[in-house]
Amino acid sequence: MFRFNFEPILDSYAAVAAITVGLWLLLLVGPKFETVSRRKTWTLVALRAILVAMLGVAMLRPTLVSTQRRPQSASLILLSDISRSMQVEDGANSRSRWDSLKQTIGESSELLQQLSDVMDVKAYAFDADVQPLELREGKMQFGSQPQGEQTDIGSALDEVVRREMGRRIAGVILLTDGAQRAYSPKVDMQQAARELARLGYPLFTVPFGKPRDQTQARDIAVENLQDQYTVFVNNEVNIQGSLRIQGYANQPIPVSMTVTDPDGNQKTLGPLQRSATEDGQLVRFEFPLIPDKVGQYRLEVQADVQPGELVTENNQLTAFLNVLDGGLRVLFVYGNVLGGEQQILRQSLGSSPDIQLDERPVSMLGRTNWPISLESELADNYDVYLLSDVDATALGEANAAKIVAAVAKGKGLMMTGGLYSFGPGGYFEGALEKALPVKMDRFERQTIGSEQPIRSGVHLQGEVVMLPARSHFITHLAPSDQNMSAWRRLRPLQGANKFAGVKDRAVVLAESDRGEALLVGWRYGDGRVLAFAGDSTHYWWRFGMQEQHKRFWRQAILWLGNKDQATQQDVWINLARRRFRPGEPIEFTAGARGTDGDPIRQAILSAELVDATGKRQPLRLSPEGTDWLGRFTDMLPAGEYALEVSATFEGRDIGQTSGKFVVMEQDLELSDPAANPEQLQMLSAITGSAGGKSVAPEKLAELLQELRNKPPETEIETESKWQLGDTNWDAWTFFLLLVGLMSGEWYLRKRWGMV
Repeated sequence: MFRFNFEPILDSYAAVAAITVGLWLLLLVGPKFETVSRRKTWTLVALRAILVAMLGVAMLRPTLVSTQRRPQSASLILLSDISRSMQVEDGANSRSRWDSLKQTIGESSELLQQLSDVMDVKAYAFDADVQPLELREGKMQFGSQPQGEQTDIGSALDEVVRREMGRRIAGVILLTDGAQRAYSPKVDMQQAARELARLGYPLFTVPFGKPRDQTQARDIAVENLQDQYTVFVNNEVNIQGSLRIQGYANQPIPVSMTVTDPDGNQKTLGPLQRSATEDGQLVRFEFPLIPDKVGQYRLEVQADVQPGELVTENNQLTAFLNVLDGGLRVLFVYGNVLGGEQQILRQSLGSSPDIQLDERPVSMLGRTNWPISLESELADNYDVYLLSDVDATALGEANAAKIVAAVAKGKGLMMTGGLYSFGPGGYFEGALEKALPVKMDRFERQTIGSEQPIRSGVHLQGEVVMLPARSHFITHLAPSDQNMSAWRRLRPLQGANKFAGVKDRAVVLAESDRGEALLVGWRYGDGRVLAFAGDSTHYWWRFGMQEQHKRFWRQAILWLGNKDQATQQDVWINLARRRFRPGEPIEFTAGARGTDGDPIRQAILSAELVDATGKRQPLRLSPEGTDWLGRFTDMLPAGEYALEVSATFEGRDIGQTSGKFVVMEQDLELSDPAANPEQLQMLSAITGSAGGKSVAPEKLAELLQELRNKPPETEIETESKWQLGDTNWDAWTFFLLLVGLMSGEWYLRKRWGMV
């Protein structure tokens, strides 16, 4: 087939026409020669007209395009699933998916043999990878039972197309249950289907198996178990979780927990008997535990395997328990239940793993029941009592006396600012007046009630800049040379209580930039007491100074609990998670801190991964701020592992620590063996424009018959193009002809005496 066209310069016929007409008009311009005959004149005009015509043709750039059809070999690809989920027996007469697939292929062997005469039939098997299968006389030479641990449909489709690159594909027939089960698929399924559609290759999907509601009949699974817990030694922790019970309604299911302490000793709690009244129900369980050793515990919750369970790997789940030495228990009694200070303070102190904060709000609406009862709270062994904006009438003298007695024996006490704190709260007399390090006056009393105006004379008004008055553990927010500037960057307090004075022996730890005492401390008996005039440190938190807020309040509580000397130079590691699936990246942070709690920036950290056999593998750490970040992405087999981190500073060892985690054994193929025929329909529909569709197994023979009777177009069109000037022959011929005409015209004019 041929077609002729033009490709004018400037992509414009109008431009070519304008230039050509302009050249033609130039023929009318020239000198008058009276002696030249009419014949000679018309000869020269004709030569010039031919030259103009040739230039016009050159500008039009005539092009001849020829199209040829030539045959191309085509391939039909059969892609069969050999993963373990194909062993599920959910077919007719309890036939497995694999047996159904082999029967379907076997019944079509004659048609496959006939198709081999008109196209190249290729057979492949896939799980996580693709492997070729021999096709002998239309029969696929399968191996033993399918044993693949993963199903990667998208990558399999992409791989077989790549292997047939350069050849026309008549179609891809995908025989599978349709469920993608892969840890890290190389190619997304829809992406692979879209590439087939782009190439014009149809995808024919043949589904095997039944969807979820008909296959997940009997299963026990441990769920909703945290992967790590933190508690203080000799304190109780409740290990809670759930059993999902499917297919065993009204049957008792034993569940127990094995506890392995830091020394490797084991004990078993339970078994507890749990039962469900309906299929799929979540039934909760709880194991109380009081660890008596500091360190890391391993917890494994196990539900007994029941008859008929297809998957048993989800019957157990592992968690870890970090048991800390010491720790402080704080009783927080506050009156302004809607105030931002109390809310942020609970959040800030609650984030410290070694501080247990129990709260007791006191509402103004319950004044008829004042004083409140703290009998059960005061009976507990709290280390620090924190009072915030609680009127003395609400607290009651009996409760106050018990608190003061506990402080005299070594406990800590702190009162913070507020409308009903210190003198305005009525503490100018009674037991607490003796314990607090600031002076108060009865004339400071604030009348109780929200309708009462605030007494301005007993409060510092406006913004109050808080600065350390001396170097102290509590006021240490940054290294010594940066500490004052760190305080100046904090948001000012929005008002504060105004102390009538500071008692003898009391020490002012922080003051305003005008010299007013804001934080005062002293010893009362064997205990420590702080009076803090502020009640708006939550502005530090809200304006991006969360770390400074947490550090100030944490250090205040540690000092009150006589724990300010307990901090030591150490190495730490933090794993946000303790359970991983195979192939998941494992990330952790680590660091080293000195006795002042500050990170040791020049410390050199190293990390190793230790498996259950003791084999070690060095890990790479990268600095990130004051911490170090580690990341491990290699595929780890199921089992328990430990990350060990050690640190040195200026050539000496600082210490080392470890964090354990577990890679869960997970049967991807059988943990959820449900087929997904809807997904196969969606994939084939993507290639619908090329003829792709989903067919039932019993319709495969009809599909093959259709392909045999009407094979896809296997001829391809190739185009060749010739354009004036493309080859040396036509370019030189045209050029020489043009030069010849111009030379002949000049010669004639010379001969006739016109030049």
